[in-house]
Amino acid sequence: MEATGPAVFGVGPDDSDRIWELLRLAVRRAPVTAIRDRGQHGLVCEVRLWLEVDGRAATVITSWHVADESSPPRLVTAYPRP
Repeated sequence: MEATGPAVFGVGPDDSDRIWELLRLAVRRAPVTAIRDRGQHGLVCEVRLWLEVDGRAATVITSWHVADESSPPRLVTAYPRP
């Protein structure tokens, strides 16, 4: 199903836990599409993933920050690709 309109997934603030869980599951299957070395500030990794919510689907671009080798990735931003 194609994404259309400004509310790609038709969700709101009350859906945040469900969206977070869907992102968490999808990112585990998706490859890293870009890595930017920020020197002493760590790495920033782009991961593009396919997300489906209630029959509505789109590519979502996510950005993850990894401060150092011992730090887990931290989600910086996620937005649907138009």
